[in-house]
Amino acid sequence: MIEGVSNMPKNIQTIQRLEKVLEQGPMNPHEIMYAYKQRWPKHQPTMSRLGNLLSRHPQFISTGMDKIEGPIGADKVKIWALNQTV
Repeated sequence: MIEGVSNMPKNIQTIQRLEKVLEQGPMNPHEIMYAYKQRWPKHQPTMSRLGNLLSRHPQFISTGMDKIEGPIGADKVKIWALNQTV
């Protein structure tokens, strides 16, 4: 194995990184992506992959909705946090 390169499957590594990001507190997907990019700039998931990982794994829980204002209008997005019961 090359030093510094993990044999860990991509999703497991991404999930562990998402857990580290969400230790800071609940965030919407845009905030999660921004924090992820700040910490690991070369290896961030796409927004669709991020949404799939957050919704399909029990260690993440949706805590509500948030409204994001954009140049064209507003979007509703979910707020995600770590599930403390898992």
